This record gives sequence, C-alpha cells and structure tokens, in this order.
Amino acid sequence: APLRQGLVVVQFALATLLVSGAALLGNQMANLLRQDLGFVSSALLIARLSLPEVLDEAAHRRVLATYDELLAGARALPGVRSAAITNEVPMGQLNTSMEVVAGGDPSRLRDAVQASWRIVSSDYLKTLSANLLSGRDFQANDENPHSIMLSQALAQRLWPGGEDPIARQVTVGNGQTYTVTGIVADVRQLRLAEPPTPTMYFPTAWYVWPTMTLTLRSAGDPLALVAPLQSLATRLLPNNPLFEVQALQSLI
Repeated sequence: APLRQGLVVVQFALATLLVSGAALLGNQMANLLRQDLGFVSSALLIARLSLPEVLDEAAHRRVLATYDELLAGARALPGVRSAAITNEVPMGQLNTSMEVVAGGDPSRLRDAVQASWRIVSSDYLKTLSANLLSGRDFQANDENPHSIMLSQALAQRLWPGGEDPIARQVTVGNGQTYTVTGIVADVRQLRLAEPPTPTMYFPTAWYVWPTMTLTLRSAGDPLALVAPLQSLATRLLPNNPLFEVQALQSLI
C-alpha cells in the first residue's frame, strides 16, 4: 500500500509537470504568433516553378517574358488581388546572404554588413502587404538591373548617421554597385523567434533562379485559388508543372 501510494504521488507530480509544460509551451507559441512579421501572412498562396536556367541575356529575356505571361494570367483570375514572383518567400526553405557596404568602392567590402537578399518582381511588396517606407518599388517596366531596395534595418546600419539612402550607391559582395530606389519595412525572413534580418531586394531584371516562387494574394481562402492557378499553369506551361503549392501561412 505505501508503494502504491508513492506511485500515485509520482504519477500526479508527473501529470502536473506535463500540464504546466504544455501551458508554458502554449504561451510561448502564442507570443511568437503575435510577433510583427512585417507582412500580412494570411490569404497568401505560394507555388514553385522551375524554368530553364538563365545562361545568357537572351535566355533571361525569354524567362522573364514567360513569368510576365503567367503573372498576367494569375492576376486576371477571380479572387486574386495581386501576384508576384521571388526566389524565396519569408519563412521559406532557403536563405541567401551576401556582404554589402555603402558607397561605390569595392575595397571597402572588408567592413561590410552581411545581409540576406531576395530577387523580387514588381508588386512583390504589394502582394505581401509589406510597407515601402520611402522611395519607390520596382516597376513592371523597370529594366535597370542595378536598382536595389534595402530593408530599414540594413539602411540604418549602412548609414548610421541617418542620411537619406535613396539614390545613394551600395556595393555588394560580388563587387557590383547598385543604386538604392526604395526602403522597405523590416520583414522576418527566417524564423518567428529571431529579429528581422537586414535584407536587400534585387529586381528580376538582375537575375532569376531556375526555380522561383509564385506568390498570390487572395481576396478570400488562398487554397480556393489552387485549382484555377494549376489550370492556368498547365495551359501556359504544360511541360513545367507547379509544385509545393500551399498557403504561406502553413510555413509559419
């Protein structure tokens, strides 16, 4: 009997510990989900698409024309508010980073800041509902591959004195120089529990990866767009099916 009573006490203590741990974990999760992401994660559908690798300027133009046609069709679908492409969405599988320094002198890269970078089309900020703080977003007819947008945190690190970054130059790790056209509010690119990473945004006129991510903002349930988007892609690109089609919220 004393042994049985002791076991009951131990079981009760363990059960209490488990319940307390679950409550603590639940509170931590709730706190994470209340973090400001820097964009609106609801009503977003993402789909990945692989096209031939860009090996020269002619191939680059062909791939951009294909994406333009697909985006035009996607924006015309009922229930789509906006659409864009990027090499990786926030909370996605990959992170890309590179050194960057203020000014046009590559020799100063030894003092550079390490920043994440994303390739984005026009309407990307609109589609994410991310805030453009100053300057301008990339335009549909923006053919200048040496334009760049910076996150607010990155701009503050590059110009800690508070100078206006718009129209100033930055040099990135590959030694190329770019002109700042816009400053974007900070976005949590990687994880909920981490602060937003300093980020650079390059236009698709600069380069596109063989695999890019189509991003759509829906007027309602984003999963309702899966079938019409798949139908559109099958009609336009029968040999290049969409894959990993999902609501962006599921990544979070």
